[in-house]
Amino acid sequence: RKDGTIVWINLAGSIVRAGDGAPLHFLAQAEHITVRKRLEALKAAQFAVTQVLAESATVAEAAPNLLRAICEGLGWELGEMWRVDAGPGVLRCQSTWYPPELEMKEIEEAARTVTFARGAGLPGHAWADGGPVWIPDVTEDPKFVRAPIATKYGLHRAIAFPVRAGSEITGVMAFFGHDIREPDEQLLETAAHIGSQAGQFI
Repeated sequence: RKDGTIVWINLAGSIVRAGDGAPLHFLAQAEHITVRKRLEALKAAQFAVTQVLAESATVAEAAPNLLRAICEGLGWELGEMWRVDAGPGVLRCQSTWYPPELEMKEIEEAARTVTFARGAGLPGHAWADGGPVWIPDVTEDPKFVRAPIATKYGLHRAIAFPVRAGSEITGVMAFFGHDIREPDEQLLETAAHIGSQAGQFI
C-alpha cells in the first residue's frame, strides 16, 4: 500500500476464448489473505523457536539460532538477546543476529559495549514494563538512545520483550526492521509467548 503496509493477495485468472480460440475476456478473482499469511508466519515462527530450544544444550548455543529463527520467520533484519546482570542491575548484550549481506558489524559492536539499566533504552523499557514494547520508528522515538546508528543502517520499527522464567525476568529480546509499522497485536502476543518459552529453557 502507499503507506508501506504489506498486504497479501491470492490472485487467480483465466482467459475466456471464442470458439475459434481467440481470446475474448480475462477473468480474475482476488482474495485478500493477509490475516491468513500472518497467522501462518506466527505459527511457523513459534514452531521454529520450539525446535531450536529442543535441539540446543546451552543458552549460548541457542541464542543466535533463536534470533535467526525469529528474524527469518517474522521478517526482522536484526535481533539482539540481552541478559540481566543481577550484580550491577543492568542488561548486557549476549548475542546478535542479522543476515550476512546486511553487514551491520558496527551495530553489533556498539551493542556489546553498552549496558541498559531498568527503564533505559528499548531493552530497559521492556525490562521495566514486564511486557512487549513496540516502536513504529526508533529514529523518531526519544527513548531509543541508539537512533543515529539505526538511521545509518535504515532501521525503523522495533520490538522488545522480556525473557521470563515464571515471575522472574532473566533477559530481553529485541528486533529491528527497515520499514515503519504500527503495533501488531498478534505479533505482540506471540512475542510474549516466545519470551516465556525462552525463559523456561534458560
